[in-house]
Amino acid sequence: MHLTLSPQAGLPGAPETTISVHGDIITIDGLDCDLSKVPEGGKGWPEDPESPLIGPVCRIDGTLHLGLRVSLGATAAENQPTDPAL
Repeated sequence: MHLTLSPQAGLPGAPETTISVHGDIITIDGLDCDLSKVPEGGKGWPEDPESPLIGPVCRIDGTLHLGLRVSLGATAAENQPTDPAL
């Protein structure tokens, strides 16, 4: 699964977003999202406007691609690196 994260500062005292992935199931803050029905070359859109999923969920060469809005807590660094290798 290829995730593109869109971080945002959470409200004071609010928990950070937790994410886990197992196959085609992504668990976001304890809620399972089964993405196994997205076909190869297909797209699926989140139905819930409050969903943390951003834009379409696509399957390309067998890999799911999706954007995800995540809340950061107070311990997040002010300046995040732009190089993903860091």
